[in-house]
Amino acid sequence: YEKSYEIIKKVYADNPNQDDIAKTLNIIGSVYDKKGELDEALKYYEKSYEIYKIVYADNPNQPDIAELLFNIGLVYINKAQFHKALEYYEKSHAIYEIAYADNPDHPSVQSSEMRLEVLKFTISVLIDEWINHIKISTKKTKNRDNIYENKFY
Repeated sequence: YEKSYEIIKKVYADNPNQDDIAKTLNIIGSVYDKKGELDEALKYYEKSYEIYKIVYADNPNQPDIAELLFNIGLVYINKAQFHKALEYYEKSHAIYEIAYADNPDHPSVQSSEMRLEVLKFTISVLIDEWINHIKISTKKTKNRDNIYENKFY
């Protein structure tokens, strides 16, 4: 993919802000994501996003952009930055809803909605677990304090 990116850069040297370059960068980002090189994946995704914003400046509600934003969200999930992932999932879903406004049952819209709801549920579960952990830790600390006080008085 790196080689194809270099070739595409040469082909579009006069006008580097092309849809094909953005798609290639997105694919390269996905490869790095699958390899677990998350920061490298983000670097390519962000380059892709910058090009897409230029290419589609007049109509930014494109499925390719929605897919890219979803991919960025996946990286943040893998980095355990769930609220950042949620931000990108929401942006992605909003674009799909606009892009397919005439067909709300489009598979991309439905899939996006499902992924968004799963992420929200996951975040709520993690928050509940964290709160329970804090409650248990607080009780243990209070019990230790009581034991400590009783031993010396």
